[in-house]
Amino acid sequence: MINTQFISKLKVFVFFATALLSFNSCSSDDDNGDGDCLPGISAISADAIRAYQGALTLNATEVINQDGTATITESGCKTYTISFSDGVPSITGVRFITTNNGESFTYVNANATTTVTINEDGRLSVAKSDSPIITFSSNSATN
Repeated sequence: MINTQFISKLKVFVFFATALLSFNSCSSDDDNGDGDCLPGISAISADAIRAYQGALTLNATEVINQDGTATITESGCKTYTISFSDGVPSITGVRFITTNNGESFTYVNANATTTVTINEDGRLSVAKSDSPIITFSSNSATN
């Protein structure tokens, strides 16, 4: 009887120890530091992570600022945030894919309400069609 209880407790201990090790090992695989944290997603070039100056529009009709800014910052592995001037809300969780030429990067979210493009000339364009509606177009590649 005692051996049966011991074996039963041992099985439970082994089960929980295995589960704990499995969960712990998964969390360390999320970012292995070699740039492959999100397969199929492109890291944008370091010079694209900066502030852009251009026309910023909110809710499709109000031009907030002809010289507004949109700043791209890295918020995680191959994940970016676009922050705007003039109190316009940020767009978070942006993940880019590379076009065929390897110089343009595009983000289209799952429900196709936001498109962000950095073209081969270094211009940034943002179109967000759900509320709040945001558009941004950088003035030139020299910003």
